[in-house]
Amino acid sequence: MRRCAYIFCSQPLPVRSRSDRRFCSARCKAAARRWRRHFEEAVDIGLSYTLGHETEHIVRCPSCGRRFPRGHGHRRDALYCGPACR
Repeated sequence: MRRCAYIFCSQPLPVRSRSDRRFCSARCKAAARRWRRHFEEAVDIGLSYTLGHETEHIVRCPSCGRRFPRGHGHRRDALYCGPACR
């Protein structure tokens, strides 16, 4: 029996579904896409912090000089690390 490819679901797929179907519903497909994007971004941010690289995800605040991740907890187009630096 085939199961849903979303890591947190794994419900069985409908019996008469297409052979290339991977997800049990559109909700699981969207959740898997969001989770995959979040995971890839988190790994990139973690590696950038560990290795000290400046990437599009890790930027330096022009006011205080602190490095912060764009995305997770901040807007993707954020320029400053927080309201105190604006």
